[in-house]
Amino acid sequence: MSFKQLSLCVALLFVLNRYHEVQAAITSPRELGHLAESPRYFRPAGETSGSSVTSYLKVHDATADQIADIKAAQIQQLPAVEVPHDFAGTVPLVMQGKGAEFQRDYTTQRRWLTFQLDFNPKEKQTELANHYLKELGWDTPYPTAKEPKMVDERLVDEQQEEDKTWVQFKPADFPVKLPKDTQHNLLWLRAPMTTKECFEPVGAEQPPAAYGKWMQNLDNYIEFINGHDVFGTNVAMSAEDEEKVAQDLMQVPDSKKLERAINNDIPSGKQAMLWSGRNITRLIAAKYPGRRFVWFRANRSIRSHHLNQIHIFLEKGPEAAEAEMEGLHSGQLAASSSGTGDYLIKP
Repeated sequence: MSFKQLSLCVALLFVLNRYHEVQAAITSPRELGHLAESPRYFRPAGETSGSSVTSYLKVHDATADQIADIKAAQIQQLPAVEVPHDFAGTVPLVMQGKGAEFQRDYTTQRRWLTFQLDFNPKEKQTELANHYLKELGWDTPYPTAKEPKMVDERLVDEQQEEDKTWVQFKPADFPVKLPKDTQHNLLWLRAPMTTKECFEPVGAEQPPAAYGKWMQNLDNYIEFINGHDVFGTNVAMSAEDEEKVAQDLMQVPDSKKLERAINNDIPSGKQAMLWSGRNITRLIAAKYPGRRFVWFRANRSIRSHHLNQIHIFLEKGPEAAEAEMEGLHSGQLAASSSGTGDYLIKP
């Protein structure tokens, strides 16, 4: 890598250290176009150009025109949240709408930037989608005839194994900074996240007062949800935190258009978003029974690709905490015997 390219990468790390979804967009043609000619660039073995990806990638929450607008949009830099002390502190932040403001640490961000250099900056969103489709085993024709009407807990069996045709849970390869008692997992969706069935009451549920309003304009409410961040949790919140839910829902380039379509009733739109995400909460709870979590899906305008990817902040169980303490203790013993503790144990 030339000195000029190295300098640009360092500048990106320190100046444009954006949160985990926007960070994915910084190797755009406008900023790193010349790196496509660098020896560092290559297309992963066995992968072809973007034309073949399109036949396998089924985008449920963005039209072709919207995708084109996203590709041409100006990159934005957003604020970062301060990492809370423990898992309980992550819940109100995500539920306020700040999930996408959690950032990676320097080392993880550097790995993410290096990973992106393996893709053509001019077609990065397409090639990233192609990469993940292959990794998930979804690089095959979309099985439209078998598509579930709603992704929910029924896609996880009694052994907590998911139906990998439609959903897959994985640890985050490039996790954000979180409290020590919290892990960052991903839920990948191949089927639509938000459908009309998501609004139907389940069991003894009583629909909110706005339910009738949603039903009269459901397509536009779903589009409002598709265009914005979505989040949910299985954690009971204090009355004070409940009042702040969705207060910081991120504005997107077409927010005004989406708001007009629901008669500018933004509180109703936020409530519809929260109500419609219950299926995702049930799905995650079925995968991780007894565990507390909060989740969010970043809006389509800031994602690095067009697959639906849900970020889960999962409270670690006692077993994981004990294992980490044992690992830390072993590392300290190794450090004391080898004299390299400053390199083995990082704060």
